[in-house]
Amino acid sequence: MAKNFVQDGVNLTLVESTLVHVDSSGVADGLANGGDAVVQGTITGVALVDASATTDLIAVATEGVFSLPVQGVNGSGNVAVASGDKVYIDPSTGVLSKIATGVLFGKALGAVASGNTTTTIDVRLIQA
Repeated sequence: MAKNFVQDGVNLTLVESTLVHVDSSGVADGLANGGDAVVQGTITGVALVDASATTDLIAVATEGVFSLPVQGVNGSGNVAVASGDKVYIDPSTGVLSKIATGVLFGKALGAVASGNTTTTIDVRLIQA
């Protein structure tokens, strides 16, 4: 093995404070939780563990298919999401939608009705 090997790149270890995500814990602690869609710059993925502090190192999957909330909107307003559509993550809020000014997150493997903000569908992660 190469002496300069750091990690496999499928799962990255990132500092919680550098991740943007929607706080899905219901605790409103502002920390990433396992299953949250996350973004750091143009690196996207899904947190695999819960954070307990902003200094925690969080394992983030960058490949795979995950069930995630996706909003039925794009840059012009309400629009349906169809299987195969590109899904983007807002780099300031962590919200997933078809708003293409965000960072490419993945491909929808399900449908979301136009304007719906609570639908959870399977999304295949894609790195930009």
